[in-house]
Amino acid sequence: MKYIDIHTHRKKNNENILSLQNISPEKFIQQPGYENNCFSAGIHPWYIDTTLEDKINILKQIASNPAVLAIGETGLDKICKTDFDLQKRAFNAQISIAGTVQKPLIIHCVKAYNEVQQVLKEAKTNVPVLFHGFRGKPQLAKELTNAGFYLSFGNLFNEESLKQTPIDRIFLETDDADIEIEKIYTLVAEVKGLSVNKLIKTVNENFERCFGRQSL
Repeated sequence: MKYIDIHTHRKKNNENILSLQNISPEKFIQQPGYENNCFSAGIHPWYIDTTLEDKINILKQIASNPAVLAIGETGLDKICKTDFDLQKRAFNAQISIAGTVQKPLIIHCVKAYNEVQQVLKEAKTNVPVLFHGFRGKPQLAKELTNAGFYLSFGNLFNEESLKQTPIDRIFLETDDADIEIEKIYTLVAEVKGLSVNKLIKTVNENFERCFGRQSL
């Protein structure tokens, strides 16, 4: 089984790792051998501007491509400069696209967990939802996982929240950090009291359940 890096902004070519490289829709380029370097494509709240409609249209065009495994990162961010109503508009559009192609959503959320959950509920979201780079408190981790969401942990995480999170709701990521995914697996396995091999197996099972395909 492979290490799975569910969210990264860096291109990786390692046959032992399945990585989802996150890109903006207009930057999507299908590459030979993408099975080892798959993509998530979405419109980040930070980068919503006058080209939003163009990006939504491009995302609609590429969303069904087999190299695009997930839609996102998308979501809501209360500390960025983008108008919050505009963020919601972009978020709803991407929820709709994910529902159409039946692919998971990768969520960026900063100080807006209640609002994100409300939007997801109102949109009657019917695909798996994964909150990336989760650093929240244990009670929030419990709330999200009880609601059926997945949490992805990077190199900076709340140890008590990680302990609180059921292993069948966990993903791991490097995001934009200069760290190898193998190191994050080692750190997380230690906190969870698991062997690294057991953690790899569990994350692969989560991936198959969430994405409807194996990592191999």
